[in-house]
Amino acid sequence: MSEKLLHQIINTLKDVQGDISEMKGEISEMKTDISGLKSEVSSIKGEMSDMKNDISSLKESQALMKDDISSLKESQALMKDDISSLKESQALMKDDISSLKESQSLMNEDISTLKETTARMEKKLDATNEQTGKLTEQNHTIVARLDNLATKEDLEFFDMKIGKHERDIYDLKKQA
Repeated sequence: MSEKLLHQIINTLKDVQGDISEMKGEISEMKTDISGLKSEVSSIKGEMSDMKNDISSLKESQALMKDDISSLKESQALMKDDISSLKESQALMKDDISSLKESQSLMNEDISTLKETTARMEKKLDATNEQTGKLTEQNHTIVARLDNLATKEDLEFFDMKIGKHERDIYDLKKQA
């Protein structure tokens, strides 16, 4: 029995050695896994550090964006004021345009009146030109007639000539 027991113990020891060997393999695998986990944890820590830096950078960017938004809000407020001023100016311009339209309407009426007056004056001017033309013709006719009439010198000459003829006739009657 002792041999059997010894065999059993040896077999058991072999089994235990096989189990230990398996356990050593598994422990070795676990060590490899732990080593991999450690490198992954290290990598995760690096990534977390990068993420912390990114978050810090994002916070800085967010602060800058808040400043930019604040600046934009101020600019928007100024733009609203400018738009209000423009609207007021536009309202004044509309009033001015309205006044200009009224003035233009009055000017159009005045122009119509001036056109009517000008038309009447042109008619009168045409009539005056026509009458002037007729008077000019009559003047030329009268001047032509006057040119045919005897002048003062001619009348003096005729008076003298007639006087001489009368004397000659008187002298001839006396002689006869």
